[in-house]
Amino acid sequence: MLLTDAIYSDLFISIAHLLFITQRSRSPQSPFNYVIHLRSPNRNLGEKSFEGQDVSIGISLKEYGVAWQVLGSKTKFVYGVEWDGSKGEYTTFDHCFFDTDIDVFSDFDWVEFDSIYSYTGLSADQWKELPMPQKIVDLLSYYGRENIFGM
Repeated sequence: MLLTDAIYSDLFISIAHLLFITQRSRSPQSPFNYVIHLRSPNRNLGEKSFEGQDVSIGISLKEYGVAWQVLGSKTKFVYGVEWDGSKGEYTTFDHCFFDTDIDVFSDFDWVEFDSIYSYTGLSADQWKELPMPQKIVDLLSYYGRENIFGM
């Protein structure tokens, strides 16, 4: 059973135990090295562990489809993979890791960054000053999860 609505009770995100890891080679559409697929929820990570587009991590995941957790040299992104149109929210999630010090300009050298600046309404200098997770979220919003997370 993939992550579902039942996981969001009491401001907690249930993150599942690892079922398997798929090794990947680096490519412009897949800048990370592996994807961890989540199955059967069995432990809770409090909302303070994650950040997102909204103060509520539940809303960040369900409505925006993404949250992240900085873990030293890696940043974990949890992202929506299945949208339930009748509920108007993401109901199934996966996650991947990026190096926290990733250079988005070299790792995503195929991106038209002028389009990203225009999309976000920021100047190039303003966008470059954003924290890495926000840059990834902007790329995700513009290009979609398949192009940014490789799935």
